[in-house]
Amino acid sequence: MNKATSKHVVSAFVIMKFTYGIMALIAGLDKFFGLITDWVRFISPLVSRFTPIPATTLLYFVGITEIIIGLLILSRNTRLGAYLMPLWCFILTFNYLSFGIFFDNAGRSFVLGMSALALGCLAEAVSAINKSTSQ
Repeated sequence: MNKATSKHVVSAFVIMKFTYGIMALIAGLDKFFGLITDWVRFISPLVSRFTPIPATTLLYFVGITEIIIGLLILSRNTRLGAYLMPLWCFILTFNYLSFGIFFDNAGRSFVLGMSALALGCLAEAVSAINKSTSQ
């Protein structure tokens, strides 16, 4: 890979790393504070029916998961966080689709998950670039 291409790959990686990491942290923290929205209304009745814990407790679990993923993405473990995020986003996509009305949220969650996969690929590319330039 030439130097100009490497520079663009690293730039895209840094932009996505901070965007996804901070977004996951903010979303996770908001499950505890509810400043962005009332998250309880986004828990599908189907999910509520099969979950033996109260909605607020479930949201705390969701928040902790999002915070962990955000911290992984912002740390040296970006690749791990980037590959965990799609799994999480696809669970959210299923939750939204099970409502039968939140198709826009489902679409956004799906796209976030797919682009998080791209962040994982970029993390691998940046790792390879760093190895080749350190030799």
